[in-house]
Amino acid sequence: MNQRIWMALAAVAAVYGQEIQAVPATQGGEYARPVDAAPDPDGSVFYFTAVGPNGAGVFRVASNGGPAAQVAAGAPFVSPRGISVSGDGRMIFVADPDAWTGRARLGQILMAPVSGGPVTAVRGAEGRGATGIEVVAEGGQEVIYFTGHSADGSVRGVYKIAVGGAEAPTAVAEGHPLIRPEAVAITRGGTVYVSDRGAYPNAGSVWKIERGVVSNVVEVLRPGGFAGIALAQDESAVLVSALQPYRNRAQVLIVDVNTLETSASTAGVGENPDAGGLHRARNRGLFAWVDQSGGGGRGRVYRVGP
Repeated sequence: MNQRIWMALAAVAAVYGQEIQAVPATQGGEYARPVDAAPDPDGSVFYFTAVGPNGAGVFRVASNGGPAAQVAAGAPFVSPRGISVSGDGRMIFVADPDAWTGRARLGQILMAPVSGGPVTAVRGAEGRGATGIEVVAEGGQEVIYFTGHSADGSVRGVYKIAVGGAEAPTAVAEGHPLIRPEAVAITRGGTVYVSDRGAYPNAGSVWKIERGVVSNVVEVLRPGGFAGIALAQDESAVLVSALQPYRNRAQVLIVDVNTLETSASTAGVGENPDAGGLHRARNRGLFAWVDQSGGGGRGRVYRVGP
């Protein structure tokens, strides 16, 4: 197992029935400062948000390793953060909280074909400051869950909207106790887990939203550059990227969704000064994880799984 990342995932190896491995996927290419990464449905390709020679945008790399390549960069991207991939693997969806909406930078959810092509906005999600994102199958259609704020910007929350757009998103939960929700993971039954940066540094948490009721899962969380969150394939555990309580070094939180018992490990990740996005492939127990400080300071995307 790579000594820079996720020996802690051995604690959930039984979920997959085989040893967990972690290896760098990005092995070169012109990119820097990755934020979030998401696999395609079968885990063969990782897509990630970062900055390249043509500006901020989306990049790709083979999950088995290789150089990163640009998919789309520059306008309309400004500060792309969360990323997810459609169920058919053909479209990438990106939350950009600073993308232009008219004459103001109020955010967009942007989408682009994985093969390259025009970048367009999801209708109805403009002006919501979208930050974290996950695309799931729900009720026979693809739905985007995202973190952001209300239309008037007065409260933050978790919202959802069809990939084809709508007049406005539907609020899953907004306002107290959510303060600065960031990344989301959704069960097949529609339960939402969301990381929250909190009101001030080092005051993050993890919440569960079930049938409109918000309950606490992790009381205290020190988020890194992006508080990535994902579910184990059998949905028995929530995994969260975070920092150690008293050091600016990474750790992995593994939360049993039934008992809410939480384990934290620094083994293998304790030398990383930051931690970023985290997503699981829809059809496999394979994760993409961002080490925002690796690769000589420019960051790396890792393949984590069997």
